[in-house]
Amino acid sequence: MPIPGVNKNRKREVLQGETPNASIEIAGCKFASRCPEASEQCFEKQPVLEEIEGTFCGLPEVREARSMRNKIDSYIKAKRSEMIEDILELIRIKSINGCAAENTEALNLFLQKAEAMGFKTMKTSTGDVGIVELGSGDQTLGILVHMDVVGIGDTDKWTYPPFEGRVAKGFLWGRGVVDDKGPAVMCLYALKAIKELEIPLNKRVWLIVGTSEEAEWTDIASFKKEFPVPDFGFSPDGDFPIYNSEKGYCDVQMRFMEPCIDILEKLDSGDSPNTIPSRAEVKIRNQENLVFHGFPVTARRRPLASTPSPKWRWSWAIGQSSTLSVSSTIFWQRIITAKN
Repeated sequence: MPIPGVNKNRKREVLQGETPNASIEIAGCKFASRCPEASEQCFEKQPVLEEIEGTFCGLPEVREARSMRNKIDSYIKAKRSEMIEDILELIRIKSINGCAAENTEALNLFLQKAEAMGFKTMKTSTGDVGIVELGSGDQTLGILVHMDVVGIGDTDKWTYPPFEGRVAKGFLWGRGVVDDKGPAVMCLYALKAIKELEIPLNKRVWLIVGTSEEAEWTDIASFKKEFPVPDFGFSPDGDFPIYNSEKGYCDVQMRFMEPCIDILEKLDSGDSPNTIPSRAEVKIRNQENLVFHGFPVTARRRPLASTPSPKWRWSWAIGQSSTLSVSSTIFWQRIITAKN
């Protein structure tokens, strides 16, 4: 995950190696038609990656919005070191999904930080969801984040220890940096900026912090029993800027009724249903162990700091959340050979 900072050029961050589509343009500033100080530049087409709204604008509300944005940017920049330290402190808690004590520790630490900033906080009676509240109003905006993380898989494939929490090569490294402790802390500091800069709100904001997102969502079930569901919201749990829809999700259990299955002594791969395993081990009776390692199938253009490798998204040969591959073919061939 890139270290939080301020984008001075006001451009959308282009992924390393990505070529912007220069043919895609917008027809100038959307405020130009009603701006008393509009110039020809305001009406000229600009690359879509460039934000020009308000750059040359004389509308009072645009100037005010631009001034407020600059204040927020300056505030976040000033809090950069604190934000990084808070993220790394949470990373060092091994709150793997299913580890109740560690998840409670991470949630309590997060809420303590919010309270120290002057926020009102609440928890479910089961202690699995925390809420940080800002503002008031008839409607509620919910921001859903979580403290639980998936397992770490094969530790040998990590560039740095997953729960060490480290700044290196211009990035934050550790399990949960991207999913979802880093975004949770960023949202907390965004609320702090709104609070301390006295930006007016006409709605209540709830930062809802869960502890079971990586499994059965029992935390949200607890939340819904005790608190009203927000009127609308978002979850900072994916690539920037936003997804407005997501594929469905299901767990599938496969059973193989092969006549030779009794010679399979061991099949071990993965540590949770929703992660791609990095290694698979198979033991066939009277044969050596078969070990399969992952191979890169899709290159990424930017580091994935919460995954073992900073340069690749990996797909693995056999195991939970995987697809059939050459390795599985080899595996079944070995079983047939052993049977014969």
